[in-house]
Amino acid sequence: MNTRLRLTALAAVFASLTATTTIMHAEVLAATEGSDVPQLPRKCIKPKERAPVPTNLFAPFACLEPVVNVSATLGNQAESFVVVNPTNTNNVVAFSNTNSASIFRAYSTDAGTTWTRGTVATGVACCDGQAVFDTFGNLFLVYLNNSVNQVNVILSTDGGVTFSAPVTAGTGPVDQPSIAVGNGSVWVDWNQGGSMVARGAPVTGLGVWGPFNAQQAIPSATGSFGGIAVGPGPNGGKVIVTYQSPTGGQGPATIYVNVDADGLGAGGFGPRITVTSTNVGGFDFIPAQMERSVDAEAGMVWDATGGPFNNRIYLVYTEEPVNESNDTEIYLRTSTDDGTTWTAPVRVNDDPLGPIRSQFLPYIALDPTTGIVAVGFHDCRNDDGVNGTNMIPNDDAEYYGTFTTDGGATWAPNRRLSGGFSNATASGNGIDYGDYVGLDALAGKLTHCGRTTRTAMARTRMARCTSLTCTRTHSRSRGELRRRHQRLQRRRLQPLHQRPQRPRLLRLHQRQRLRRGLFQHRGLTQRRRLGHNGKSPKKFLTREPARKNQAPCLGAWVARVRV
Repeated sequence: MNTRLRLTALAAVFASLTATTTIMHAEVLAATEGSDVPQLPRKCIKPKERAPVPTNLFAPFACLEPVVNVSATLGNQAESFVVVNPTNTNNVVAFSNTNSASIFRAYSTDAGTTWTRGTVATGVACCDGQAVFDTFGNLFLVYLNNSVNQVNVILSTDGGVTFSAPVTAGTGPVDQPSIAVGNGSVWVDWNQGGSMVARGAPVTGLGVWGPFNAQQAIPSATGSFGGIAVGPGPNGGKVIVTYQSPTGGQGPATIYVNVDADGLGAGGFGPRITVTSTNVGGFDFIPAQMERSVDAEAGMVWDATGGPFNNRIYLVYTEEPVNESNDTEIYLRTSTDDGTTWTAPVRVNDDPLGPIRSQFLPYIALDPTTGIVAVGFHDCRNDDGVNGTNMIPNDDAEYYGTFTTDGGATWAPNRRLSGGFSNATASGNGIDYGDYVGLDALAGKLTHCGRTTRTAMARTRMARCTSLTCTRTHSRSRGELRRRHQRLQRRRLQPLHQRPQRPRLLRLHQRQRLRRGLFQHRGLTQRRRLGHNGKSPKKFLTREPARKNQAPCLGAWVARVRV
């Protein structure tokens, strides 16, 4: 039986990421599948999807609540983005790229329990959708059009149910737009012909915004793969953009920022400021994203909460301390003087330093109600070549998150926000994981929307857990599970007096795990009950009942985490 693997956008809610210097990242161009855009070379446009590779299944992790597939859509979804409405925290909206010329959109009005699915910019969008809510409840979505020559912005005032006609912010050879809001402003930046540009617009109420100011060239901003943030201050707040340069090759590269100190005022962006160097270039190939490669993916938030860390800028990025080692890390630096100077880096991921494991594609979010900052990222720490989807180390990723309450000095223990491993190569998705995974933080909760590699026969569900941690049963490979299952079967066929004697509690534990259907074989759940003559005495089935609503979860999800 053929096993088809897909990258699928999932969601879950928890209660408590060459030589030339003008390389672009656009992913999807339905009209030119498998071909190049003539203006500029890009990392990929719409590569033809590879044939999915059957891979060993892993034992799933157990979550405490039902798991729901947010996309429930055929084909691959990638570069997911999720936002929460500050005027109604039960309103969650998720976006992702699709295989068609549209942006996938799903919205929930019950905190992620149920979803209404569809597309926006239907038939006219390429990709690179990123979204943000402002304090009025305006939901802005920026994306590239189907011809990859326009940066468009659409607006929803009803929580993602409907969207306005597009407003074009930029034209020409464009790529990788990002969007941010301030106190009375919305800003968009993007790469245009190899350099960063930006535009801002005033926002005065629900559905009342614009027009965009004149497009601003950013001094010496040759580069790409960055983002934008809005901080405190008049005229809608101060604005900062970040990017890396050069954009080609596997590194090293430099991460820069430029600041517009008067926001929507007449002044423009100031000179380029060097933040840090990094050994992660624009096309750094690692085992977990070997076809597409990764970049440093620098991202920022600017605290405008009025709290103890007001006016602090946080910048997260990917570093490779030993160049070309594939041992990438997630670092964070902060600035308290409008980006003029930056602190020494703080390591965000907390896995041991010894093994070579990749962390990549970080994304940062700031909770405007608490000032808590959260970071999420893909993480290969648990793929040692035994656990995972195959026998290859460091090529299967999970999704992890953490947060800081002291301005970035220290970070909470990293928590896994996905339900299992994903393998980008095996999925057959032309762009692997893509370039980003958007998070949102609001009212003490972190919401994450991710993708998972799954089989067509195995359900992918949305998980809601009652805390940041999710119960991990085990993570043996499919081969290990099959061999163990065969040993147990052979023992079952032996006469009772010839069976190896083991402690009773261990036999009970094995029975309980098998009874819950946690062993996977040929893509199907094997439910075996061991006991005398193949029967399980009732006492073994009732000594340790399964936790209510406990269900196996086979991948990543949106994780809403109380921080």
